[in-house]
Amino acid sequence: MSVNNKTYQPLLKLTLKANQDVPAFRFVDFNGNRCGNNVKALGCSDIGYNSGDSMSIIAVGTATIETSGAITKGNDVASATDGKGRSASPGEKVVGRALDTCTGADFIRILLVP
Repeated sequence: MSVNNKTYQPLLKLTLKANQDVPAFRFVDFNGNRCGNNVKALGCSDIGYNSGDSMSIIAVGTATIETSGAITKGNDVASATDGKGRSASPGEKVVGRALDTCTGADFIRILLVP
């Protein structure tokens, strides 16, 4: 797994307090926590933060996300356990669209969606 070749373009970053440790490249909810499974995300972290830190979250634009499994380019992305991304099933909360394909746990670029 390599994140070195993933470029992204944040258009809007929002600052909020981290309520728990938030690793880089994870979905973050509106309360400053890593998203759980199928949780609506405020955005995505691009660096790691410790609990209590002020963190800057990518809310609009493209971001890099760590995935928990295979995702195909163009597919809808939902939050998975621990704030990672996964392919969304019909009817789930879509938080992004995949700009890359991965065959297992990896890093991909996504277009964040509100």
